[in-house]
Amino acid sequence: MSAASAIGRVLRQPPGVWRDVAHAQLMLIVAQLLVWSRPIGELVAADAGEMPGVARSHPKPPLDAKAMRYARAVRVASAYGMFRPKCLVRAVATERMVRGAGITGSRIRIGVRVDDGGFAAHAWVELDGRVLGDRQDYTRQFAPITNVRVL
Repeated sequence: MSAASAIGRVLRQPPGVWRDVAHAQLMLIVAQLLVWSRPIGELVAADAGEMPGVARSHPKPPLDAKAMRYARAVRVASAYGMFRPKCLVRAVATERMVRGAGITGSRIRIGVRVDDGGFAAHAWVELDGRVLGDRQDYTRQFAPITNVRVL
């Protein structure tokens, strides 16, 4: 897609999308400041909720439309906004937007894998046990080590 067609596509979006993306950009800035300003180990705490890797036995409701809208807005603001945040910042921003809208059940997940002889980590958000705002095929490559909540 050319830059001109991408800009045209963005300009044709309804005002609600612009509001969501502006809100997402603000939350990304707040999340980045949180990540920068908190000492290592003091940004997140273990969540006492469902343990990683434990399958749920009850049916999952459809993902909340507003939560999906917010996750999409964070992706757009991350790709085209003021800076290119890393996964932890994106996860913090998404989770804070979802929680701020009164939607319950979201968790930040952190996973690890061995990558070309090295160690790789990734953070993402799950809502009711399903990946929100990230590619599930990508997050499955990481072994979840914990659920976390932002302090």
